[in-house]
Amino acid sequence: MVKSFEVTELPVRSAKFIARKQWVVAGADDMFIRVYNYNTMDKVKVFEAHTDYIRCVAVHPTLPYVLSSSDDMLIKLWDWEKGWMCTQIFEGHSHYVMQVTFNPKDTNTFASASLDRTVKIWNLGSPDPNFTLDAHLKGVNCIDYFTGGDRPYLITGSDDHTAKVWDYQTKSCVQTLEGHTHNVSAVCFHPELPIIITGSEDGTLRIWHATTYRVVIGYDEGTIMIKLGREEPVASMDSSGKIIWAKHNEIQTVNIKTVGADFEVTDGERMPLAVKELGSCDLYPQSLKHNPNGRFVVVCGDGEYIIYTALAWRNRSFGSALEFVWSSDGEYAIRESTSRIKIFSKTFQEKKSIRPTFSAERIFGGTLLAMCSNDFICFYDWAECRLIRRIDVNVKNIYWADSGDLVAIASDTSFYILKYNREIVSSYLESGKSVDEQGVEDAFELLHEVNERVTTMFHLDRPMYLLGYLANQSRVYLIDKEFNVMGYTLLLSLIEYKTLVMRGDLDRAKEILPSMPKEHHNSVARFLESRDMLDDALEVATDPNYRFDLAVQLGRLEVAKAIAIEVQSESKWKQLGELALSTGKLEMAEECLSHAMDFSGLLLLYSALGDADGITKLASLAKEQGKNNVAFLCLFMLGKLEDCLQLLVESNRIPEAALMARSYLPSKVSEIVGVWKKDLNKEKKSIRPTFSAERIFGGTLLAMCSNDFICFYDWAECRLIRRIDVNVKNIYWADSGDLVAIASDTSFYILKYNREIVSSYLESGKSVDEQGVEDAFELLHEVNERVTTMFHLDRPMYLLGYLANQSRVYLIDKEFNVMGYTLLLSLIEYKTLVMRGDLDRAKEILPSMPKEHHNSVARFLESRDMLDDALEVATDPNYRFDLAVQLGRLEVAKAIAIEVQSESKWKQLGELALSTGKLEMAEECLSHAMDFSGLLLLYSALGDADGITKLASLAKEQGKNNVAFLCLFMLGKLEDCLQLLVESNRIPEAALMARSYLPSKVSEIVGVWKKDLNKINANMCCLILVNIHESRGNYPPAVEYLSYGERSNINLVEAFKSMQVDEEDVPLENGDSGHEVTEENGMEEGQEEAVEVEADESTDGAILVNGNEGEEEWGTNNEGTPSA
Repeated sequence: MVKSFEVTELPVRSAKFIARKQWVVAGADDMFIRVYNYNTMDKVKVFEAHTDYIRCVAVHPTLPYVLSSSDDMLIKLWDWEKGWMCTQIFEGHSHYVMQVTFNPKDTNTFASASLDRTVKIWNLGSPDPNFTLDAHLKGVNCIDYFTGGDRPYLITGSDDHTAKVWDYQTKSCVQTLEGHTHNVSAVCFHPELPIIITGSEDGTLRIWHATTYRVVIGYDEGTIMIKLGREEPVASMDSSGKIIWAKHNEIQTVNIKTVGADFEVTDGERMPLAVKELGSCDLYPQSLKHNPNGRFVVVCGDGEYIIYTALAWRNRSFGSALEFVWSSDGEYAIRESTSRIKIFSKTFQEKKSIRPTFSAERIFGGTLLAMCSNDFICFYDWAECRLIRRIDVNVKNIYWADSGDLVAIASDTSFYILKYNREIVSSYLESGKSVDEQGVEDAFELLHEVNERVTTMFHLDRPMYLLGYLANQSRVYLIDKEFNVMGYTLLLSLIEYKTLVMRGDLDRAKEILPSMPKEHHNSVARFLESRDMLDDALEVATDPNYRFDLAVQLGRLEVAKAIAIEVQSESKWKQLGELALSTGKLEMAEECLSHAMDFSGLLLLYSALGDADGITKLASLAKEQGKNNVAFLCLFMLGKLEDCLQLLVESNRIPEAALMARSYLPSKVSEIVGVWKKDLNKEKKSIRPTFSAERIFGGTLLAMCSNDFICFYDWAECRLIRRIDVNVKNIYWADSGDLVAIASDTSFYILKYNREIVSSYLESGKSVDEQGVEDAFELLHEVNERVTTMFHLDRPMYLLGYLANQSRVYLIDKEFNVMGYTLLLSLIEYKTLVMRGDLDRAKEILPSMPKEHHNSVARFLESRDMLDDALEVATDPNYRFDLAVQLGRLEVAKAIAIEVQSESKWKQLGELALSTGKLEMAEECLSHAMDFSGLLLLYSALGDADGITKLASLAKEQGKNNVAFLCLFMLGKLEDCLQLLVESNRIPEAALMARSYLPSKVSEIVGVWKKDLNKINANMCCLILVNIHESRGNYPPAVEYLSYGERSNINLVEAFKSMQVDEEDVPLENGDSGHEVTEENGMEEGQEEAVEVEADESTDGAILVNGNEGEEEWGTNNEGTPSA
């Protein structure tokens, strides 16, 4: 465990990372959401989010949004850039909301799963769901979107023990996954592999194949980490260098030949290949293989195969097979089972069917068709399927040479190289002789058997997989699991040369050598050296350094000398000189040591020879080169004592000169002692502080610090400038030399160095006490425990420095990786001036600051409640809109909304205009936002019949039938209301309305209702009746509707103007209509009844008679069937 956070004593049901902020957000049963910084472990925010247990939190992938769902049946949207303000509430579920998740392909939409048995798809800009899936027979616990690019799927898990895969575009169930024996509590799609994972309260986790929906594994009890898929990429390369690979179902191709001529191919370097999309595959590829001429590619997987054209990726043939292999001439064979093998021609027609007499566990292609059992392999010819040879060996793989005459059979512990005797086999078969169960006896000839011998050709830094070898490039190509391709040089001529040398056939080996590139000759030479063939290695090698070493090993000094002249390396001259000296070649030794400037070696040589002239010459040369020790020894050996004494004085070795004069030249003692005294009297500055100087610091002044104070000194005279009582950790001087930062363990101080005051004080000749010059420093700032996070780092970094001309600070890590961050001094200066209250100077600095930093400045100003200035500085339209709304500057906000054209902004602005009484602006904004609920509230409050008429038409066009119905009802257009209910397939509600308001229409509507009921199957009707029985008491008896039979039509706009609203209205229950028509008790005959209309602005209007709140697709209840 890396870190642990103590959140609350109650269960924490959901926690998510917000990586771009280094946060963890968690929701718990105490109804609070908490946000932590997972680097510093600080608590960033705590707030009460819901009125019941929080089930799930979901983080938007790009915007500053977090969704939360709860047992209070609500979903809430939180914006952390607005101080974690709740910006939207989504209502519609009638039971606990168990999970919410964003759609990765359309991040403006999200899905929610609830115990009301439904899944709802929502849009961030609307409080109403886009649509509802009646997902399961019991509550839905979990939901997840498919992240792949090819299918619009989501998966749900339920208390009905099943998981279902849905197509959210067609709103249909694609597959039901059955197998769990208890509630399914977790579901997910694998982000890359075609795998579905489901977890259940039955204690098992099941992994399903997303194509066949078959169970792969299941396990009970405990936690285990499992590995899915395989590391080896599915790829194939043809003989021309074209590579095809499969990334899941997507097929891509690259061509090695497309690498530009200007790119120098280096062994082990990733090749910059242009990837081209070929198409997709109908099955999930597990293997790819080109046919021999590269025209076709076979894709195998899930017990099937498909043959495609390599260029256009067109399907040419397909079928079922456990294995597929190509022949060397384009035919192919498939293994349907262990007892049936089929051979197909080049035209994809079945040619032969074989039933081997043994269990064929695997097949291999090539020159011959091979079938292997567990302990032997049989080779057959492709034409007649005749047995060629049986070989008793446990086979792992088979590799045929391009010539078709050699084959390598690999087992677990060794491999065998065999020669296929094509002529012997042909003549045997043509003779008509019978072939026994062992086949043709001399069909193969064993050439080599290789056991556990390994030669390292290249060192790889990660697992790589073999693609193939291109002989015309002499390169072998590898691929890694990330589909990076790289090549390594592998010369067949080099391998052949080494083979001939090992066989002792040196003459043929020398014939091959000229055909080998020069850059590989050194490799050949090292191979020859390893076999003690040094003369041949010297002849082949091209590297001068390597040839020099070989010549020295062979004692061929003249060859080594010629190489040393060519290379001109002191170390080689010295090595050759010592070798010549040891072998008695003195003239060569002298020459070599002279070239090497090896004065010690020359001194040894000349002294051994007694060569005074050589020593004299060496003394002069050594003195010129500053080798005074050798020069002294040469002069001393020649008896030139005065020259020795003079050399010691000139090299400032005066004490040694005095001792030598006393020993060898007494007459020079007084002179040398006088020189020594003068040297001792030379002025040397030094300071002996009166305290224990634990550390010193450089800069404009020299600083020495003790444990609890620091003293500053000038560099010229080492005079005390000032003592400051502070425990110092470090000191940083500004480039100007006038500012210094003194850092301690808990704070730091910014001081100004008053250079003029110090200079005038010292020039006055006044004495300086132990505290120094009183006004030498002026304290500007003291910073205590105030930290501003400028950049978030993913690992420890260390400060290198700041480059003002680049406005960047540079950091380095322990691996010596250097990185830079922008740090504007102008931005820091601006903030400093604002904090000081010097706004005029701050405004002068602002134009010099890059535009991309203006939003940062604006947020700083907002944090200081300077909203007007922030609005003036900000450049981001969304941020400026928020500021304008906060300031109540609606015209500015309107101009931004026109520029951005965002429905959410128009709606927000419309609501603000409505609350401030700016009705014209409110109408305009709500119209732009298509906020029909807001417009209905506005027009009904104004009694604007024309507005309501226009809104009814617009709402009907947009499919907002609830709002359209309310508008028509308020206008008294009851027949239009009835027609709208019928058109939107809300026939039961139409029948009830006709019974209540339009009795003349009852028979017509009942007839339509009967036709509609005939479309429903019996089982669904039973389920509907059960639901009605469970909901008994939610609706008034049908008798009460009779009182409305003779009522006259009424214009509800007029009624709305004169209606009385009670102080204590009873809130609507779930499922009740959003409008309520009541007939007051004691009403006299002919008296108009009071009518109350309520519009809930959180939806498109009130729900009609037995309707389902939030559904825009009328005519379906929660079970997906017409209402009854």
